[in-house]
Amino acid sequence: MPDYALGNAPPRAQSDIGSGPWCSEQQTARFLLYKRALEAALDTHALTLSPGPDAVRHMRHYLNNTGQDLPVDVAALMDRSAQLSKQYVSELADAQAFAQTLAVGRHHIHSTRLAQGYFRQSQDANLFFAIGGYSYWGQASVTVADDEQAGKRYEMDFSFEFFDRYNWDGGKQVTLAGVIITDAFMQNFHRQCYAREYDLRGTLTQRLRWAHGHPAQGVHARSTQASGTQARP
Repeated sequence: MPDYALGNAPPRAQSDIGSGPWCSEQQTARFLLYKRALEAALDTHALTLSPGPDAVRHMRHYLNNTGQDLPVDVAALMDRSAQLSKQYVSELADAQAFAQTLAVGRHHIHSTRLAQGYFRQSQDANLFFAIGGYSYWGQASVTVADDEQAGKRYEMDFSFEFFDRYNWDGGKQVTLAGVIITDAFMQNFHRQCYAREYDLRGTLTQRLRWAHGHPAQGVHARSTQASGTQARP
């Protein structure tokens, strides 16, 4: 049986502690200078090619110090990641399989577990430094109708949800402009109130129609990006 259930309560995305509490340490002039140097390198495009445009964009948002969510275009991300595309197809198939067990009527369904993925440096250095590990899950509204001649027919509005917490939790490093920067170093900006960790969120929606025993026909797919909202402390 697929990992889906009835209801409007999908699994809740969670993240590790990262750098710890924001603004939890006294500010130092040294890290203000480091921040200004990083911003100057970003502004002059010195870092654009290393390690990649998404990694640079996400770092810039970190240094902007707002803590606001950063939207992710899931459709564009899937175009670049065969791994994420396969995960989407698998999640959609699970939702369809569960939908076909439902009685006539309208239902809301959701994943019962939070699935995990990881962009590895050997496959895509840009996505590794921009995102690394991520979570995803599915949810949908399903309408089941019974046709006397054709049998059961289904219409499903499916949402594939993508989440990552942009934080610095150790074990990684990146070379920017010839300088090796570790997670431990980057955590100081968050703790000293010069930067702020945040959430990456995105949704890909797909409407499908099919008859029992026949392949589904996609009506449309759309990638929606969450508006910038204040991140939870």
